Amino acid sequence: QEYGLALSIKWKFPALFQLATGYHHHPLKALKHYTEVASTVHLADVLAYKKQIGFYFETVHYESEVLDILKLTKEQVAEIFSAFDEKFEIAENVMK
Repeated sequence: QEYGLALSIKWKFPALFQLATGYHHHPLKALKHYTEVASTVHLADVLAYKKQIGFYFETVHYESEVLDILKLTKEQVAEIFSAFDEKFEIAENVMK
């Protein structure tokens, strides 16, 4: 998170990208205007972790406040998670 923030600042990425990168592990610490974006990236990161995509040093979970910010229920997150494999495959094919 800190490394990504530093790189995105150095490379002059847009501020929204910098903040999403810099707070995706702790979205509730982002400035109020950016908590929704940081929370979206955070939830995606947690779902990817649960699918064993990426590399982590510790267990990753989302906080209930993230769902409040995104106006999602646990049931909706479960639906998103169940559709993850199909959507990930589509995204992967686009990136080829």
